[in-house]
Amino acid sequence: MEKIKHTPGRWIRDHLTIIAEANGHVIARVGDAHHMLRGSEKREMQRECIENAKVMHAASDMLMVLELIAAEDDAARNRNRKPLLTSAVRMTLDAALIKAGRKAAPQPRFASTSCSSCGTDLGPGNAGVSSCADHAPVKCVRICGEGL
Repeated sequence: MEKIKHTPGRWIRDHLTIIAEANGHVIARVGDAHHMLRGSEKREMQRECIENAKVMHAASDMLMVLELIAAEDDAARNRNRKPLLTSAVRMTLDAALIKAGRKAAPQPRFASTSCSSCGTDLGPGNAGVSSCADHAPVKCVRICGEGL
């Protein structure tokens, strides 16, 4: 796991403000409904602001849960080579951890790869290809017109 870069610990929600319990620092404030809104539009916007604050309040707990699930899956993979999660679920979990800055994004092995058959540059990757059938087709455009 990466070093924690956010305010750790339990966060407390006070209406639209998220506060770190340990040091009292304000983590975030969710804007309230616009003062020009009236009636049902204002009430709906206020409910949305409160729900946004609830999601932010739960963010550190959700992050901890994702890290625990990832650690259990890693342990199962290492222990008996049988993961607990499907590859799609694990990929989604890892993407969330990368987005939160808690896991490093995977780096490609090579800065540039290519097709050994046609020489097309395929960009960064872990391996090149030996057949044109193994990469996306390169579109050829024929330009027709006067003087061409």
